[in-house]
Amino acid sequence: MNSSLNVLIAQCKQLYQKEKFQEAEQLCHHILLKVPEEANTLYLLGLIACQTHRFVDGIEWLKQAIKQEPHNSHFHFHLANAYQWTQERDAALKHYHQVLEWDSASLETLSAMACIYLEQREYVIANSLCQKALQMNPLCLDALCLLGEMTLIQQQLDKAEYYYREAFRLKPSTAICNNLAGIYLEQGKSKEALDLYYQAIHREHGLTLSHNLITISLANKRG
Repeated sequence: MNSSLNVLIAQCKQLYQKEKFQEAEQLCHHILLKVPEEANTLYLLGLIACQTHRFVDGIEWLKQAIKQEPHNSHFHFHLANAYQWTQERDAALKHYHQVLEWDSASLETLSAMACIYLEQREYVIANSLCQKALQMNPLCLDALCLLGEMTLIQQQLDKAEYYYREAFRLKPSTAICNNLAGIYLEQGKSKEALDLYYQAIHREHGLTLSHNLITISLANKRG
């Protein structure tokens, strides 16, 4: 690959990272006029298409990139993501499995696969993937949230509380806060739910919370 082509590809990547997708796409097509089978350019076109919600186009570009570099795990991972968006879960799992063959420690791949199996109610497989992710990184937020969601669906409130509490320690987001507070309320722990909301406000200024905070506060005053 000559130096001028490298410069153009680098410019494409910079435009993509700055979310200047239209300019990046135009430059990619300019590159392909010179080198029709340039894998990284095909890959970038796939990413741009997916970022602009043209997932069918994205899939086609990513498949073309994989034809040029069949063993590129990044290409397979993003193709799997695109298939998730089009609800083609079997195709997504095929490419996620391919990624794991080359990189068994890919936390984002394990979490993405666990998400699919959770949607399919394959709880044993989803749990196994999440536990594997946590063995490699006990602070894997995606795995903790997925385990919290799964155990909550199964009405295993104590386990769901544990996983969401651990997730909340890592990231006191609105969604995690509301899920954990909801579990506390189901357990009859209104004080813990209220304390949790105040912790969230203190830790993350401007956090948007559900109406549960007002409900709990009023209930405590009436009590």
